[in-house]
Amino acid sequence: MRVFPKDQRQSLRLRRSLLAGLAAVALTLIFWIAGKSGMVRLAPPYLMLILTIFWIGNLIILGLIRSGLNLRFKDPSLTLFQILWAIFWVMLLTYYLNEARPAALMLALLIINFGAFRLNLSQLAGLSSVAISAYVVVIYFLHRNHPDLLVLQIELFVLAGFAAALFGTTLVGHEMFALRKRIVERNQRLEEALEQVNRLAVLDELTGAYNRRYLLEVMAKQKALADRGNYSFSICFFDLDHFKKINDDLGHAAGDEVLKRVSAITQRIIRDSDYLSRYGGEEFVLVLVATIADMAEIVAERIRATFEGERFREIDPNLRVTISVGVTEFRRNESLDATLARADEAMYEAKRKGRNTIVCA
Repeated sequence: MRVFPKDQRQSLRLRRSLLAGLAAVALTLIFWIAGKSGMVRLAPPYLMLILTIFWIGNLIILGLIRSGLNLRFKDPSLTLFQILWAIFWVMLLTYYLNEARPAALMLALLIINFGAFRLNLSQLAGLSSVAISAYVVVIYFLHRNHPDLLVLQIELFVLAGFAAALFGTTLVGHEMFALRKRIVERNQRLEEALEQVNRLAVLDELTGAYNRRYLLEVMAKQKALADRGNYSFSICFFDLDHFKKINDDLGHAAGDEVLKRVSAITQRIIRDSDYLSRYGGEEFVLVLVATIADMAEIVAERIRATFEGERFREIDPNLRVTISVGVTEFRRNESLDATLARADEAMYEAKRKGRNTIVCA
């Protein structure tokens, strides 16, 4: 599923990681203020050590995303890991807080909210369970080691409120995840539709070759290059011989199949940098970039010889298709109409010479 280009998706991951960094700044400030106010049972050096380890982990995550190493993981955003990392340190510091423990629980809620757009229902429920279990562990150790610092009934009431808030966060997160999924799917359908529209805008619907409008755009670009300096391009104007007879004898459906085969065979012969266009009816124009007339004539002969030896047995066992080709090289500063007219006249000269031949103007 592709909604954004790869570089843009990586930029979004980096942006989310920076937002998580802002939450980490808020967490650090809260605990630092609590430490200065005497609400943390940790000496300043130990509090600083815990916060330093917490920040080292955050910087490592940021470095992984900036370097692109995160792309090796199943979840390139590292969302689940970032949230679990933050919850662990929040709960550790919560243990050392005194009466300000509920403030730390609000931080845990904020951290889990960061995963709302990225995590599904089971992942959010798992994170909530981890957070609740971690706070149960905090209550247990406080009750065992510092029973004077808590009233168990109140702490259990706070735990129940924390669990209820996490349950609501999980449900809201699930809705946000589902909304994001629907938006992604809709964007994908729009992208596919736009790609189809763009494709139809430049391609001939029947043959898959470029259409006449796009041919003129290509030639205009080639002319701009040629008019500026030592550069040239050539065109081959070719027409299927006796195509009307194919339509009359075998029907228009057979004629359409012939045109498709002509386009497919020609595109296999030419380079990826060249352009094949259906000019109209059974007429095709081939633009050979950075090619002089002599080389264009060689390409035209290869195409002509290929069709002379090709059999169209799936359309009719006796069907043979030949082409008449007019080749010309663009002349600096001339109009595109003049170039096309010269190639067209060369193609008609090939017709007059008996067809299945090439004339180079």
